Amino acid sequence: MDLILGIIIAVFALLAGIDYLFHRTFVRKKKAEAVERARAIVEDAERQAEIRLKEIEIEAREKADAVEAAFEQETRKKRADLQATKRQLEDQERLLERKAKVIARWVCIL
Repeated sequence: MDLILGIIIAVFALLAGIDYLFHRTFVRKKKAEAVERARAIVEDAERQAEIRLKEIEIEAREKADAVEAAFEQETRKKRADLQATKRQLEDQERLLERKAKVIARWVCIL
């Protein structure tokens, strides 16, 4: 009877040891899988962040180009306006010079 009890206890101890080793191996495997999933999630997030950063850089470049183009267009318009104003002033100056000559002739005649 003691021998049977000893064998039963030994079998239970052996089964408990096997269960412990199996559980420990299972837990390690699950932990490794979780770590791998976490690493994959982090790498994916980093890739997405890099993609978004590149998109933001492209958008910023496009906006800067648009602002520069608008500035250049406004500058050309103002330059054209200034040239038109300059021509008008030159025309008025020539007209005033002609009037001054006409007045000078009238004064000389009188």
